[in-house]
Amino acid sequence: MYLWTILTAVAVAGGVCFSRRQFLALPCRGRGFWLELAGALAAGALIGWLGWLRVDGNPLSCLRLLLAAGAVAGAARCDVKTRTIPNLYPALVLAGFVLCTALDILWQRAQWTAFLGGALGGAVVFGFLRLCSRLSHGGIGGGDIKLIAALTCLIGLYGGFSVLLFAQLSAVAFVLVLLALRRITMKSSIAFAPFFYLGLLITVFLGSF
Repeated sequence: MYLWTILTAVAVAGGVCFSRRQFLALPCRGRGFWLELAGALAAGALIGWLGWLRVDGNPLSCLRLLLAAGAVAGAARCDVKTRTIPNLYPALVLAGFVLCTALDILWQRAQWTAFLGGALGGAVVFGFLRLCSRLSHGGIGGGDIKLIAALTCLIGLYGGFSVLLFAQLSAVAFVLVLLALRRITMKSSIAFAPFFYLGLLITVFLGSF
């Protein structure tokens, strides 16, 4: 358990550092960097520890959560700075889905239909959110849609909708606080990917995946 907690913490911190260097051209030094790194390590350790407890130490399930947490953390860092999510992160999550499903089939003798089920779940979420985006005239970013659709493939349809639900609820609460403090207006936009991480954390905590 402790080893996996450390590995997840390193994965999340690595995702944040990769975003800083690769996409944001930010130096990995200074007080701000070390505070950010400490926060990433703590957030990764928490989701790694909770994940291990929720899946009873199943290594493939833990691997899915590790990959999801690392990719979402990296995407969140980019989203906060640039309001965009590079396509690399949904692609990495999808690659993790293919890898974990293949290992599941080879190691645990799962049916090949598990791959189709995961892919179908991601497609359902992608189509639903694309429709919502059209109806709201771009109210949902394309990067957000691709990330949560890929995440749904990796952790399942139930888990994907759980992440999306808790991300939306936490985002609404955050916006209401900022509006009350007059830090933003009704026309302001916020980065949504950090709330995906929070939604993933709550989902793991509740075991709703």
